[in-house]
Amino acid sequence: MAFTPINSTAIQVGKPVTSDLFTTIKDNFDDHETRIAGQESGNARVVVFNFPVLNGTSSSTLTGLTYFRVPYDFTLTEARIIIYEKGSLGGEIEFDIKKNTSLDDTGMTSVFTTLPKLTLASVSDYAESSNAVFDAGEQAVVEGEFLRLDMTELPTSGIMGKWYIYLAGEI
Repeated sequence: MAFTPINSTAIQVGKPVTSDLFTTIKDNFDDHETRIAGQESGNARVVVFNFPVLNGTSSSTLTGLTYFRVPYDFTLTEARIIIYEKGSLGGEIEFDIKKNTSLDDTGMTSVFTTLPKLTLASVSDYAESSNAVFDAGEQAVVEGEFLRLDMTELPTSGIMGKWYIYLAGEI
């Protein structure tokens, strides 16, 4: 369906309103709404973090690894940590996302009740977490808020050279 212009002669004062005119108006309205729905569905996903982390430190945690300023209101829906080759590393790898209206680290609040985590002893190479549970009261983010990525737990007995972080939401 495509938009059909309405000829000015069809809407002249004193001219009768016809079913053809109403059909054109209805078809144009349907076309308009279909285009809006298409735009909304195409832009519904918001990817916040989608990148590999290259690590050279033996730290057990990393606070403020990166930040994201929320461009518009949306709801967080998916969080995953993915590892590459784990080698002989033990322990766990876990991250947290905290939010605040400013970059002030003292006011940050976690968006999770269960953090995305992988226990290295029980997973294979290229494993992906699926255990993240969002806190219903913190899952919605508002334009202008800041999201901070913290690695709350890193593997023991060596350095995990790289892993992958994924965080997304929906409008």
